[in-house]
Amino acid sequence: MQPKPTPLPYWLFFIVGGLISGYSSFIMVKGEESNVPAMKFFFYIGLLFILIGIIKALIKFFSKNEENFANNISGVSRINAVEKRILGTNNTNKYNPKTISTTQTNPNTYIYCSQCGNRCFSDSIYCSRCGTRLRR
Repeated sequence: MQPKPTPLPYWLFFIVGGLISGYSSFIMVKGEESNVPAMKFFFYIGLLFILIGIIKALIKFFSKNEENFANNISGVSRINAVEKRILGTNNTNKYNPKTISTTQTNPNTYIYCSQCGNRCFSDSIYCSRCGTRLRR
């Protein structure tokens, strides 16, 4: 099985696109008339690279926000919030915390996979990237 290729970061697309567009526009202004159609093509290719970089940056930004949202609303805190709404804050006689979760850990603590180094939640059993069983 071949390893996954590492995706190129968004800032690299900005740099490459800026260099291609900048150099081609410089050649169009300073160069001969015969080079203008080819340089227009490269100018638009540079703009395409910049556009791809913007899209990758937006995807990274929104996926990071979703991950932070998921970290803030973990299973344990979600259950506690629902129980507080249903049972009320003072009514603790009907609730036994051991029936819902046997281990309540801090949702913001992490452990690292020994196989791939991926950061996983401390209550995870398997790595979310490679599937290796995590050590406690």
